[in-house]
Amino acid sequence: MSRMITLEKIKSKQTPLAEAMYYLLNIMLVVISVVSIVVSGSPAVAVLLMLASKWRVFAVRPRYWLANIQSNLVDAIVGLGLVLLIYIAGNGVVGVSDGFALQVLLGVLYAVWLLIVKPRSSDKWVYTQALIAIIVGTMALYAFSYKSTFFNLGITFELHVLAMAGIGYAAARHILMAHKEVATTIVALIWAFFMAQIGWITYHWVFAYKLFDLPLKMPQGTLIAAMSSVSAALIYREYSQKGKITRESIVPSSILCGALLVILLFFSSVVQ
Repeated sequence: MSRMITLEKIKSKQTPLAEAMYYLLNIMLVVISVVSIVVSGSPAVAVLLMLASKWRVFAVRPRYWLANIQSNLVDAIVGLGLVLLIYIAGNGVVGVSDGFALQVLLGVLYAVWLLIVKPRSSDKWVYTQALIAIIVGTMALYAFSYKSTFFNLGITFELHVLAMAGIGYAAARHILMAHKEVATTIVALIWAFFMAQIGWITYHWVFAYKLFDLPLKMPQGTLIAAMSSVSAALIYREYSQKGKITRESIVPSSILCGALLVILLFFSSVVQ
């Protein structure tokens, strides 16, 4: 068992000082990340801060590193994704841009993730965390793949597909571990392969939907990944609890698939 000490464990002690430190450190991380992006017009400092906040992953013996990395994948995907979306929302312009209000809003959502969503461990929260990782991770990935820039490095087809597979693996494993699934790795890899296929198909065929007048758009690949994942999760949850699949999970999953088909056929608009 890993000896990694996390902020969640510190918070669980419920001492006033520990709880205050928990909130303070996370709020400082968010504030410094947003300010650094707005002032410098670059996500570099914020990304480095997010990665540095994961130092505890390696503050154990090397044999625990792989387990700790996998356990922190969902949090890392959401953190990195939000940081990149905050940067994209400002259009990369140095100083206060038209997207400043959205950057602040995304910063607030980042704080909500760290302080409220991430520490939860009930089934509904685990599923919610996995879905957030898929939505945030793929939105950031498609945005940077479309712009073909990431710290002056192009997001190639291979990297895009691998990133989609990684997001799928992390989200699936997050749910499977909560259910103590025996075949966690195999099932997670199967879903990673499915997500990779979505990334493969949509890499050169990028569609997106406007989110009101915001400088962010919802990629079609994100919708496909999110709705497919919810459908699969509903079916898996029922099977894990009842040992069989009934109409209770098939009907909602069918409705989601039908809605997705309608969106793909009638509401697609090419990204500008």
